[in-house]
Amino acid sequence: MSIKIVEGKKLHEFRSDTRRAEIYAHRKGYVVRLFENQVWKEDRVIVNHTEEYAENCAENFVSNIF
Repeated sequence: MSIKIVEGKKLHEFRSDTRRAEIYAHRKGYVVRLFENQVWKEDRVIVNHTEEYAENCAENFVSNIF
């Protein structure tokens, strides 16, 4: 699922040399917005999980785990 405009508050940002992940609070849970080489790749909507779960998703992305 992709969300064009994230309406929630930006909570965290994770970075590596070429990747960035931003975590936003969203009415359904959290949105993890993923960028590679400063180009938006996708949004991952995290529902029925904790903020820590969203942070792990972001950290895994910037660490090239997925």
